[in-house]
Amino acid sequence: MTDARDDARADAPAAADGSIAAPRINSAALRPDTLAVRGGLNRSNFDETSEGLFLTQGYVYPRAADAEAAFAGELDRFVYSRYGNPTVGMFEERLRLLEGAEACFATATGMSAVFTSIAALVKSGDRIVASRAPCSARRP
Repeated sequence: MTDARDDARADAPAAADGSIAAPRINSAALRPDTLAVRGGLNRSNFDETSEGLFLTQGYVYPRAADAEAAFAGELDRFVYSRYGNPTVGMFEERLRLLEGAEACFATATGMSAVFTSIAALVKSGDRIVASRAPCSARRP
């Protein structure tokens, strides 16, 4: 007996980084516990049973032109782990599935989350009124 995921994987193209993106999961068909464990799974070409942790900061490109295109945003690739990596991508997809959201964006720190939230709402020339200690861990 074959698993439907095996069929989907066989048809799924491998990404430039060697990983095979898991097909989008119908979150309505799965319980939250299953989504928490399996949602957003992106297996590498090593076929691990659970997601691998990508502890790298940079990525290899077959040609200098590919690296240039990736850094220019013309090629859909991970370029630098501070901007995103497969581990964070799986986390974002899993959280998106659990929340039933259209998209998810993860940040490395609470301050970067605060900045991203504010930057999404304001434009050049806007003024922001805030307390002297916007985070409870900071003392004036």
